[in-house]
This record gives sequence, C-alpha cells and structure tokens, in this order.
Amino acid sequence: RRVAALGEEDESERQARIEEEKLAARRAKQKGGAGKRGLEAAASKKLAKIGDKKPAPVQARPAAPNDPLLQRTNDFAKWARQNRGLVGAIVAGAVLVIGGITLKEWLSQRKESQASEILAEGVAVQRGRLGDDTVESPDGFKDPTPMFKTAAARQDAALAKYRDVQTKFAGTGAAYLARLAEGSLLLDKRQVDDAIKAFSEVKSSPLAAADAEVRGRALEGLGFAYELKAQ
Repeated sequence: RRVAALGEEDESERQARIEEEKLAARRAKQKGGAGKRGLEAAASKKLAKIGDKKPAPVQARPAAPNDPLLQRTNDFAKWARQNRGLVGAIVAGAVLVIGGITLKEWLSQRKESQASEILAEGVAVQRGRLGDDTVESPDGFKDPTPMFKTAAARQDAALAKYRDVQTKFAGTGAAYLARLAEGSLLLDKRQVDDAIKAFSEVKSSPLAAADAEVRGRALEGLGFAYELKAQ
C-alpha cells in the first residue's frame, strides 16, 4: 500500500517483498501437505504483520534561507515594472550610444581605407617608368605601371598624390606616411627647408610615437637634409 501511494520502498517493505518471493518459490517446489499449509500460514501472518506497519511520516523540507541576490533581482524586477517608461528610455539611449560608436568606428575605418588607396597610388606613381608609353609591345602586353617622360614630371605627379592624402585625410596614419614620402621627394628636388619641415612634422606625430620605424625614417630624412645644407 505504501509503495502504491508514495512510490518508494523502506526496509520493512523490502523484507516483505523478499518473503513473498520465498513463499512463491516454496509453493512452486512443494505440492500439497500440511507442510505447505503451515509455511503458507506462517508467511501470510508475517506479511500481514509487516503490511500493517504505519508508514514513517514524510518530513517537510526546511525552507531555504533568503538569498540576497534573489531578493535584489526581485526588487529590481518590481521596480522595472513600475517604471516601464524610464526603463524604455534608458534602453533606447543605450542603443543610440552603441549605434553611434559603431557608426563612428565604421567611418574611421572607411576613412583610413580611402586614404591608404590614394597613398598606394602615390607610391605607384613615384615608382613609375620613364619613357614613351605610345610604343606598343610586340606581343600586345601593356604594362599598367605609370609612365612619365621626365623624372621631374614623375616627382610632381607623386607629390600631388601625397598632398591629396594630407588634404583629404589629415591626422590619419596614411597622411603622416604621405608627408614622410613628400619629404623624400622634396630632398630629391633640393627643396631642403621644405623637406626639413616635413620630416620634423612626421617625427613629432602620434604615428612616430607608436611606430619606431616611422620615427627612424623621419630622423634619417632630417640627417640627409642637414647634410645637404652642410649642417
């Protein structure tokens, strides 16, 4: 009865089940006789005695102590329900702030990418070929490298690209690298004072503070410039 009601078995019920199994085994082995009836009677009496035992009372589980974290969570949930308008405004403000930061980062990366593209064009121009691009190759291949008739024309074209980067994307890493390349071209054109100004600006830039190679190239350029001035 207890097993059917509670779905569990205590020690006394386990003993009763064992006795029942023994009784069933004896019934299978024995056939008739007083011995059989005596054993059945003894086993039935024992089983009845065990079955009449009252089940042990189920002890109630002690209540869990108050959890401070749970209490704070409940208090906050209650406050949020009472101040839905304020909570909605806070959430909307947070979304706007995060969206603004994300947009700013995307624009900054886009700006750096565009500046790097123009800087790369300037480097390609500075490394351009000298000659006549009207002569076609016998096999029909056309070299995409820019070609200039004179070295001066190539220098001027490269300077225009580097200054374009500085004008459109001032303060970017690409702009400081363009200024560094401009200083080298100014040295080639023997415009020493302008070259010293360019190298000095790069040497004191945030990029030079973060990149030792950039700072080293600026110092080297200053050395060449002062050498040309015999200083």
